[in-house]
Amino acid sequence: MNYGVLMSFRVRHPYYRSGYCSDFQIQPAEDTARLLRRHRCSYKATGGIVRIMVELGQTGAPFIPFTGESTITLELVNPPPHFQTITRSTTASLHKNDGAPYEVINFSYCAGNRIALTAAFTNPENEPLNFELRFEAAEHKWLYYLLTNQAETADSFNIKHTQTSNPIAWIRSVVNSDDPILQLAGRYPGAKLIRFESSASIPCSEQPVANLSLCYGT
Repeated sequence: MNYGVLMSFRVRHPYYRSGYCSDFQIQPAEDTARLLRRHRCSYKATGGIVRIMVELGQTGAPFIPFTGESTITLELVNPPPHFQTITRSTTASLHKNDGAPYEVINFSYCAGNRIALTAAFTNPENEPLNFELRFEAAEHKWLYYLLTNQAETADSFNIKHTQTSNPIAWIRSVVNSDDPILQLAGRYPGAKLIRFESSASIPCSEQPVANLSLCYGT
């Protein structure tokens, strides 16, 4: 038996280091699962990427042909608790074969998000369909903390962004009484805690801001 890729689906999010979000459980809806079984398809979802394979006939088309356009519905369930914080809004754009977005999806942060992918699945061997759901990262003020035993000269510390274009300024800000960092600071009696806050909002990212330097006395 010969199999080809009927379609792929992945979730893109610039917050993640890889650019892809693997935090969702992606599963076929019940009617889609029946459709795939009927057409001798196999379904595999790993690392935020779904691949649907189909048995092919001698012409390279599905052994059991799809009639006209078909709809494959995927469910994105169990979003991570931090997803609402790192994501710009409750909408995402749906893209096909890396082209321009052709649909905007209203996304809920609770379970049960359904993505309906409608297309003519005619010749997967030559033209597999690739779908992407793309989110945008939310922007927030970033914080960095410094805990130092040089309490008397702690005011001489500062953060500099050495990026040549549009460097971000970092300012000292007040540590709130309910800030979780105080639990850590409490383990080091006599140490000075300093909080640095970005002057501008920065897109959320798993990776730290590049080109930052902790400076002393400059």
